[in-house]
Amino acid sequence: VAVGYGAMRARSLDGASWVDYQEVQAGGGDDPNLIRGVGFADGRFVGVGNSIWYTDDGVAWKTGSVVASNGGTMQPGFLSDVVHANGRWVAAGGNGLRAYSDDGRTFRLVDAYYSGHYRGIAAGKGQFVAVGHTYGAMPNLGLRAVSSDGEAWTIEPAAGPGFARVAFGNGRFVVVGNMGRCEGSADGMKWELIDLGTTTNLAEVRFVDGNFVVRSGNGMAAWTSSDGLSFTP
Repeated sequence: VAVGYGAMRARSLDGASWVDYQEVQAGGGDDPNLIRGVGFADGRFVGVGNSIWYTDDGVAWKTGSVVASNGGTMQPGFLSDVVHANGRWVAAGGNGLRAYSDDGRTFRLVDAYYSGHYRGIAAGKGQFVAVGHTYGAMPNLGLRAVSSDGEAWTIEPAAGPGFARVAFGNGRFVVVGNMGRCEGSADGMKWELIDLGTTTNLAEVRFVDGNFVVRSGNGMAAWTSSDGLSFTP
């Protein structure tokens, strides 16, 4: 399933041929119809962004909600990415927004504001790890937050360029970001630098078929690794 601006949604069985294309607004923008990320677990796709969307078949979509701790509804920022582990959906996004859900429909807000944007989230070894960058008084520093349940978080600004994405596989987390920044961790708490031999911005890391794949922001370079320690261009 792919998602995007204007609540665009489509599905594919092979990644080449796409069907059931839907959108609420042609083109769209940074408005309530923007879906920034999508996850899948237990037969349900969940899309997050400036609102919540979910579907059990990739065709019929419904809108969900974010509920504040006082029972009211609020959306102080946006959600960038969502992941499922240990029976729980956890999402993170702009202005420090983090939220969790047990059904993928109603997300409960746990922190209303932090001067940073989370751009990606991953789960492994009983931990959720959200990454991004700070803004404001100390702009564009790396930012990490770790939680075991999606409710209580340890937040850590990490000196150096901001992060873009994080992935988990083969027992390790790998995070990438601006100016070639790449780090790995076995527990989501202690991190080691990984030298990819580049200073270009890194936009994506995924764990697919037993390998980490890192892609540069300009799409002109990529690296792979089976252990999350040694990467090959």
